[in-house]
Amino acid sequence: MFRGWLRRRRPWQLVVAACVYWIALFGVTLGHAAFLLWQISRPGVKGNFSVSVQASGAGTIFSANIADAAKHVIWSGSIGLIPLVLLIAAPPLALWFGWLAARRPQVSASPELLASRQPLTHNAAPASDPLEMPGAPADIPPSSKQR
Repeated sequence: MFRGWLRRRRPWQLVVAACVYWIALFGVTLGHAAFLLWQISRPGVKGNFSVSVQASGAGTIFSANIADAAKHVIWSGSIGLIPLVLLIAAPPLALWFGWLAARRPQVSASPELLASRQPLTHNAAPASDPLEMPGAPADIPPSSKQR
């Protein structure tokens, strides 16, 4: 059922699906932080926003903090590089690979088709003349062949 649905999609529909996914991902993961950033950036409101990148042997960590005027952290978030890449890229890539697999032609050979096929033949013995083509008509004299 899913394969049939996926087969009917066009490439532009997959691009739209990936964009919708990325917008939803941003809204779910960073929507509240974006709202808080908007609140602390208004005139007359004080606040602090900090972003840091920490690279260590265990991996790279991206962190962000939003604090109000009293320096209380009102939002904090962090994510590693590999989980971030997987969140962004894995679902759209899985959709594309599923679409490619669903669009692969279904090859099924009926017994009638297999019976009608002629076996491939070739001459195993090498030709004595290097310019002689296998399967050339035998009634042409050697002198009239082009060299």
